[in-house]
Amino acid sequence: MASVNEYPEWQTTRKTLRERVKYLLNNSLMSDVSFVVRNASGAEATFAAHKFVLAVSSPVFYAMFFGDLAESKNKIVLPDCDSESFMEFLRFLYSDEVDLTGSSVMRVSYLAKKYMVPELEEVCTNFLTENLSPENVFDILPLAKKFEEKELVGRCWEVVDSSAQEAIKSETFACINKDLLEEVVKRDDLAIHEIELFEAVDRWATAECERKDLEPSNENKKNVTGEEVLNNIRFPLMTQGQFAEKVPGSGLLSKDEIIELFMWFSGVSVSSLRFIKRPRKLFSPRAFSRCKRFPQVSHGWGYSSGIADGLVFSVDRPVLIGGVRLFGSRGLAYDVTLKLYSLMQERNENDQELYSVEGSFMTDIEKSNGYYGFDVLFDHLLPLRHEVQYQICAMISGPSSWYGSSGLGVVECDGIHFRFTSQTSPNGTNDSGGQFAEILFHES
Repeated sequence: MASVNEYPEWQTTRKTLRERVKYLLNNSLMSDVSFVVRNASGAEATFAAHKFVLAVSSPVFYAMFFGDLAESKNKIVLPDCDSESFMEFLRFLYSDEVDLTGSSVMRVSYLAKKYMVPELEEVCTNFLTENLSPENVFDILPLAKKFEEKELVGRCWEVVDSSAQEAIKSETFACINKDLLEEVVKRDDLAIHEIELFEAVDRWATAECERKDLEPSNENKKNVTGEEVLNNIRFPLMTQGQFAEKVPGSGLLSKDEIIELFMWFSGVSVSSLRFIKRPRKLFSPRAFSRCKRFPQVSHGWGYSSGIADGLVFSVDRPVLIGGVRLFGSRGLAYDVTLKLYSLMQERNENDQELYSVEGSFMTDIEKSNGYYGFDVLFDHLLPLRHEVQYQICAMISGPSSWYGSSGLGVVECDGIHFRFTSQTSPNGTNDSGGQFAEILFHES
C-alpha cells in the first residue's frame, strides 16, 4: 500500500466529497482490497479498491465485506468480467459517472445486476435504448443472448431486420460466431438484397479462416462457413449478373450447384435445386414502386358471384412483386380472394400458383390518382423473372367500384417495362380496362 506521503495534501485540492472519493478510483491510497480480472489480450489486470466505498453502493459488497460471512481475503479474482467493463463499474461506484460503449454496456449491465446497483442498471438500459444502432447491434446482440435479456434481444433483431444493409457492414459482423451467423441468414424479415448478404458471408468466412490460422482458400472458406449457412442464402433471388460476378469465384458453392443455378436463371426447371426461393421481406409498403396501368378512370364497375377479374402480364427485367392496388368505392369494404400464377409454356404442365391471399379490405376515404382504391399486400415479396408470363386473378365481392380505361399494352415504370397481354377475363378486365389499377413492385 502506498504511503500517505506520496499523495501530499490531496484532500485540500478537491473541494467536494465526490471529487475526493473519485480521486481514490483504482488508487492504492488507503486501498484494502484488490480485484484481478482479464484485459482484452487475456492478461491479468489488478484494480485497487476500498471496501467502504463498494459497500455503501452495493448490498452484495456489504455482505461480502461486513456481513456474517464476510470475505477474509483482500485479493479477489473475478473470472466473469473484463477490465474495461469492471473499470466502468468501479467508476460509477466512486463517482456516479460511467463511460459506456456499444462493446462494454452489456458487461457493465451484467455487473450492475450481479452486485445489485439499480441506478447503474438504469443508466445501461437508457444507453441501449438511445444508442442501439446498426453499427453496434452485433456488439450488443451476442451479450444480450448470453445474459438472457429477452426484451433486448428482440429489439436487437428488429434493428438487424430493418437495417440489415448497414448492420452487416459493421466491423463487428465479421467477428460474430457461426451460430449467430446461421440465425442471421435464416431470417425472413431481413431487409437486404441477397447478393449483399452473400458478400457479407464471404467476408465473414475470410475473417473466420484468419481466426483459425487457416489460409482463406476456397475450400477452407467453404468448410468454416458450413452447409447450414450456405443452404439459407437465397441464391435464386439474385439476378443472373449478380450471381455470375460474385458467386462462382468465391468457392462457396460446388460446380454442380453453380450449374443448377445458372439453369434456374435461364428459365430451366431444376427439381433438385435445394436453395430457398422465398423472398425476404425487403421493404415496407411505402417503399414500393407502383406501375399505374390507366390514364383514365371512371365509376361503375360491377361484380358477379363466382366470376373473376384477371390480368396477364410480363416484365422485361427481374423484379419483386409485393401486391396490387384494386379499385373500390370511397370508404366501402370488399371481400377479395386474389391469386398469382406463373403461366407455363409447355402444354403438359399446369400453371403454377405462386401466391394466394384472401381477406376483407376497406377502400381509402381519400382519392389517389383520381380514384378510390385499396392495396392488397403480399406477406412477402415474390420474384418475377423476365419474359415469363404471369396472371393475377381476383374474385371480388362488394359494391360497384371505380375502374380504369384507355390502358396501354406496354407501360414503363422506373425503367421496368410491364407488358399487358390482350386477353379478356370472365368479369371483363383486360389489358386496356377494368381492375388492377397498380402493381406494387421493387427492383430485385
